[in-house]
Amino acid sequence: MTRTTARLLALVLVSVPVACDGGDDDAEGGEFIALQRDFAGVGTWEVMWSGAGEAMAAHPAGMRTVYVNDPPPAGDEFPTGTILVKTMESSAVDTGLLIHAMAKRGGTFNPDANGWEWFELALDDEDRPIIIWRGEAPPDGHCYGCPPGVDPATAKGMVDCNMCHAAAAENDFVHSVKLR
Repeated sequence: MTRTTARLLALVLVSVPVACDGGDDDAEGGEFIALQRDFAGVGTWEVMWSGAGEAMAAHPAGMRTVYVNDPPPAGDEFPTGTILVKTMESSAVDTGLLIHAMAKRGGTFNPDANGWEWFELALDDEDRPIIIWRGEAPPDGHCYGCPPGVDPATAKGMVDCNMCHAAAAENDFVHSVKLR
């Protein structure tokens, strides 16, 4: 290995933790990448909304609670780095706690939903949130709009996250938490 190659490798290795730590975006259009650790302690976050919700394509009827990692300031959109987590309980279906989240990733990610990334979470044996899937849409074999017991492979006409949240485009694609 040449001295130049070794220096370049050292520079890359030093840069990687800063670039991939899920931390703040930079002023030049960087992205916030939410990692599993960013959902830790969600139950202690500020509750932005709680109450009974009607059944929707992607959610059963029942009690819902929406948590936010950092309440949004006044403005036209949520800041990059905002994380919203919605828990749903339903007595009509025996699925346990359903947990969906959205993180304002920003940058050039998911331009159809103004930079939001969608998540399905679950709780591990110690009640810590773990990421089941993430992205612009559910991966193959999952669907955001599948009612409990519906096989995603056979589901027809189910909505994806962007389609449903487009109805709240005037509020930066967020239904339950209004910008102040």
